[in-house]
Amino acid sequence: KKQQRTLRRSRSEIAPRFSGRNGGYLRLFQTRNRVNDGALMAVLEFIGYESIKKPKEEKKAKAEKKTEEKKEEKK
Repeated sequence: KKQQRTLRRSRSEIAPRFSGRNGGYLRLFQTRNRVNDGALMAVLEFIGYESIKKPKEEKKAKAEKKTEEKKEEKK
């Protein structure tokens, strides 16, 4: 299921962002071998792709609101 979601997301959200590029949209960094089984590890990075993240201020405001609600429930 997770692979299907990833494939669906890559086709619908990620691929359109790179439609204007002819290639070279991935950067590969090889890291050290995994200690447990010696497998080669790597980091894949999309070039020019910035994920959409919520500003930290909104997250803090939501967390503060939840703590206030919990305090009110205890009273």
